[in-house]
Amino acid sequence: MAIITQVEGNLYSFGNSRTTQAVTAETADSLFNKGAAAESTGRTNEALEFYRQALAHCSETPKALLNMGSIAFNNRNLVLAEEYYRKALAIDPCYALAHYNLGNCLSERWGSQRAEAIKHYLKALAHKPDYGPAHYNLAVEYAKMEENRKALNHFQLYLRYNGGDIPLYISYAKGEIWRLSKLAPQVLAKPIVSEQAETPLADSQVG
Repeated sequence: MAIITQVEGNLYSFGNSRTTQAVTAETADSLFNKGAAAESTGRTNEALEFYRQALAHCSETPKALLNMGSIAFNNRNLVLAEEYYRKALAIDPCYALAHYNLGNCLSERWGSQRAEAIKHYLKALAHKPDYGPAHYNLAVEYAKMEENRKALNHFQLYLRYNGGDIPLYISYAKGEIWRLSKLAPQVLAKPIVSEQAETPLADSQVG
């Protein structure tokens, strides 16, 4: 899938007890929104300038770094994209979209980077368990490694959480589930079980 995610609009809240810092954050938020609007219409150079201004007003603006990374990725500058995503995560280690996008960046490099890509997809899901694209890309990586049980599980989770994704991806996931099931029926996901309450034995059952 390897779709790079961008933040649109005012999705990241800024809060600070100090009035001056709150004003700075509010200005950064406004500049980010202008950048996102420019980017949505293909004016990426203008968007980058707004994102830079947002960071100048408030250096801890991870969503601006995320979108700058997305622009770099789409321009195939993977080194710069990775730098932006890592900076975003340095500010907010729980930023699921940054983990996801960094995973996409790393998956483009193959070899030793695949393990780290998987690690970041898993971190994205740790913070956002219902994020369908991360399940999809994780399933693809596991399928390449012939880790069929894991691949099947994540394709199934993707279908549960795809949120009306592009039909091509949904169709591919269904095909992979069928293929993996035929390849090794024993890898079919087992039903979820719950812990049962401990019930004391009746007197007739004791001794």
